[in-house]
Amino acid sequence: MFLCGANDLITIFVAPECFSLCSYLLSGYTKKDVRSNEATTKYLLMGGASSSILVHGFSWLYGSSGGEIELQEIVNGLINTQMYNSPGISIALIFITVGIGFKLSPAPSHQWTPDVYEGVRDYECKTSIQKISLHNNSLFITLLYIYIYIYIVQLDTSKD
Repeated sequence: MFLCGANDLITIFVAPECFSLCSYLLSGYTKKDVRSNEATTKYLLMGGASSSILVHGFSWLYGSSGGEIELQEIVNGLINTQMYNSPGISIALIFITVGIGFKLSPAPSHQWTPDVYEGVRDYECKTSIQKISLHNNSLFITLLYIYIYIYIVQLDTSKD
């Protein structure tokens, strides 16, 4: 629920990490099962890697926007300083997209997902991991706002 109304970079990062931490624990509660241990290890490593990529993208966005953490202020700052077309913003958006992509596990980054679902034993654990994926979808929709808004501004300024 925090993620749907998130308006700053800190909440956008911390909310999915809290959900992910719970799912890491739930996926590995059967310690004696080798497949469960393997699934938990893969899930934890991919989650950590995607979180670090996401934070790296957020740091590029934070630095390019002049130290703003709220989404609306970031977009307004990028528009006012004409930084929306800079390579730093492109790098930030690429890192953010890749970080969210590994968390959502779409087509190019989905190799680890079947192993995790196969290794987790109970139905409750599998549904909790899917719920976390739904929360990350709301994160993607929230950040899609930035992409679309910056693209519309680029179209408006290119006409002038």
